[in-house]
Amino acid sequence: MRIEYKEGPEDLVRHAAPFPKIERVLQYGPRSVIEYLTSTETVKAIYKLTEEINLGEYHHIIVNASGGSALSNMLSSMESIAPNFISVAVRRDENGSGIRIDSPLPSDLKGRVLIMEDILDTGKTLKKLTDYCPHADIDVVVAVLKAGVEDQIPIHRYVNSLHVAIFAPNGHWYGGIGMDFGKEENNFGRTLTNVVAKRKSP
Repeated sequence: MRIEYKEGPEDLVRHAAPFPKIERVLQYGPRSVIEYLTSTETVKAIYKLTEEINLGEYHHIIVNASGGSALSNMLSSMESIAPNFISVAVRRDENGSGIRIDSPLPSDLKGRVLIMEDILDTGKTLKKLTDYCPHADIDVVVAVLKAGVEDQIPIHRYVNSLHVAIFAPNGHWYGGIGMDFGKEENNFGRTLTNVVAKRKSP
């Protein structure tokens, strides 16, 4: 779904599908997770993005190397093109309070720029990347957006539009298609082709 930002994100419609009433619990070794979307459902959701964006129209495509690579690979394969992605290593500070970019990035990207992310939750990574493009027309594509988060993050101030494959309920930690459960879980989930969520403690 495309969300256009001009003056503000008012009146956005929620499109998050609820979790199944009967939880689909999957076991990956010692980890027990809830399957939110199957691999087939996930691919269908991402394929819909090809109706909204054409990767070949952008001058620069910035991809978060850790989280956004799965999405960029899927979209470039679906559109049968091989754009020149700018892959950047984005990391959180040791204390988790800030974001740093470890890969070199041009300091002033111009023209049409597309930023690819796995998930939009806090908006810190996205804001850091847009700082490198103060004079560009920026669009953003994310695999997953937690419903309601777009009202809390002022991304309408620095991007033209946001393209979302999957709206997911807030209050869950997701894994799959680039998303992981964090270093304490050895980055589990990043390579999964479905979308899963951590099981909440009883």
